[in-house]
Amino acid sequence: MIINLTPRTRKVTRVVAPTPAPAGAASPLSANRRARFLVFVVLVAAALAVIVASWPQPKAKPVAVPAKPVQAPVAPATVATVTGGYFATALLDQQKAESRELALDEQVQADAAATASVRAAAAARVVALGRRQDQEAEIRALLLAKGYPNAVVYLNNQPASAVVVLEASHLLEADAVRAADAVERVAGVPAADISVMAHR
Repeated sequence: MIINLTPRTRKVTRVVAPTPAPAGAASPLSANRRARFLVFVVLVAAALAVIVASWPQPKAKPVAVPAKPVQAPVAPATVATVTGGYFATALLDQQKAESRELALDEQVQADAAATASVRAAAAARVVALGRRQDQEAEIRALLLAKGYPNAVVYLNNQPASAVVVLEASHLLEADAVRAADAVERVAGVPAADISVMAHR
């Protein structure tokens, strides 16, 4: 214990020394040091994480992929909406017929004995076939958006006409109008030259 006497008041002030902590208990000073040390460790770990994250990654080497031969375009949505039965068979038959037509025209183009005009006509038919396949696929996509999950579209160029077969037990006038509208918008076939049928 320390006693201080002040000259004016002659008052006794007692300063009591802190009592030592029991053996096993942590002093407030050591708890403060531990807290500071933990904060330091967390800051160092965060700094290391930032450094590792920003470290430059090795660049991947480009891999050479062999080029595939270019083929005639195939309509992308040809079989995507078909569940089976008549519509799957009809679309498959349509694809086979178009593939045979394409193969014949490609043979004509490759034939050295064919005249230039014959080869040019075959090339024009290939282009027309690709355009027709795209239009048929687009019409099927429109019909799908209008609520007809299964449909087959046959477009004819000369004369310009179309046949649409919808999956339905019976055909309403509104169904025929929607189908004809899709064909007319995409392929430009007049409504008078479009036939719409139902098939279940």
